[in-house]
Amino acid sequence: MPMTAPVKLGSRVTLADNSKYCSFPGGCKAANGDVLVVWSETDSHTTSTARDIKIARKVSGASTFSATVDYRPFPTDATIVLGGVNALTLADGTIILAFGSGITGVSGVVNWTARSSDHGYTWDAPVRIPNNFTYYSPHIVWGNTAGYIAAPPVEIHGRPNELLIAHYGWDFVGQPAEYPTVGLSRSTNGGLSWAADVRVFTYDGVRDAQEPWLLNVQVADGSWELHCYMRSEIYSGGYNMRRSKATNADGSAWSTMTGITLGVAAPTQPSIVQLPDGGIPMLVRDPLSTDYQAGFRFSTNYGASFGSTISVDTSGGQLYGQMFMARLGVMGMAYALDMGPNHPAPDYRNTDANMYYQEYTVVDSAPPDPLTIVGATGWTQASTALTVNGAVGVRTSTQATVYSTTGGIVVFSGTHAGRFSASLDGTSWSSSITVPSGSTTIYLSCLPQSGDMTLSASVGVPS
Repeated sequence: MPMTAPVKLGSRVTLADNSKYCSFPGGCKAANGDVLVVWSETDSHTTSTARDIKIARKVSGASTFSATVDYRPFPTDATIVLGGVNALTLADGTIILAFGSGITGVSGVVNWTARSSDHGYTWDAPVRIPNNFTYYSPHIVWGNTAGYIAAPPVEIHGRPNELLIAHYGWDFVGQPAEYPTVGLSRSTNGGLSWAADVRVFTYDGVRDAQEPWLLNVQVADGSWELHCYMRSEIYSGGYNMRRSKATNADGSAWSTMTGITLGVAAPTQPSIVQLPDGGIPMLVRDPLSTDYQAGFRFSTNYGASFGSTISVDTSGGQLYGQMFMARLGVMGMAYALDMGPNHPAPDYRNTDANMYYQEYTVVDSAPPDPLTIVGATGWTQASTALTVNGAVGVRTSTQATVYSTTGGIVVFSGTHAGRFSASLDGTSWSSSITVPSGSTTIYLSCLPQSGDMTLSASVGVPS
């Protein structure tokens, strides 16, 4: 299937425009189909007294977002929310928020995740994410920090509830602010607890890597890779990217970083996602007018390189964002724009930023056929309709794959439905069986009776 860049669908939705610094957003689709957009509402690019995370929700099937609600992670103390808020929906439907925090007037940034098991309406108490950095550097203007997150966790493909989250930080006095180390923390229980894990990259005095973003990538042969994309301010003489790949299934070992030339005009967080057709868009900052405007570049070679910038919004300076599949054939993009007063924006002195949501049409892989039988003597298929020629009194069987998006009961209908049976194991036969969502291997059989020659029935597979 050719990889096709996303195309804007309708107009942007303004979620916050209130002279506050509404910025560093994330978003996800909940398991019930709702779209959630989350962000922090701070005082400026570098200062915060905010204690709440803002959550906007578009209920599944609705055309507009409902009123924004506040989630206060730490209701009993003076902890403030710092920087980005990112979101991830796990395979089991749990939503994970990842964010930083601090105490006004106290040095240090602490990173957390919070879980919701009811599609983001309520949240468990936040869980701290430890890191393996040791030195407090003054690079983050909010205060000293030994490690900082800029992206959501990733649920390792094929390993349910095993999560990795990337952070960057400093190890020793004198380590340059622009040359941090990139490390990981791991959860094996869906974010209920975390432990510091391995390094993706350790400072070497030559290469730089910041704001890491982890991504599961399915490549051409159908296998999966785990990538880490990192911002570089020096590779190839400009603002570009670096990439490392996990060299084993659990992400406990990583390849040497390689460079990706973007040539954009300002430091870019590698907000990135893989679409159903395999293409990968990455948010960038380019001087599309007077500011470092929001755009994205598209990869058709599984993240090895990216094409020219496609404009997202030219009305302010890009302040990061998150892309995610919002529904079948539609990608959602939560993004923020720095509106000034200093330009070109974004500028660390600025105090005004707005929150937006934009949808894009994308090429969505067609789901598998609802019924696929394995060739067997006497059996023919036309979609879900079956025709069988067999000997009277002799059961004839075939293996089949059914695909259901919801799961449910597989049944027979039609002229000779009573002659057909189904089985999950090929030995116990019934007039109907229950299958889970996704693809399931089943068995079908037919038992011709006296006078039967050609038998036909349709297989009902829950959509």
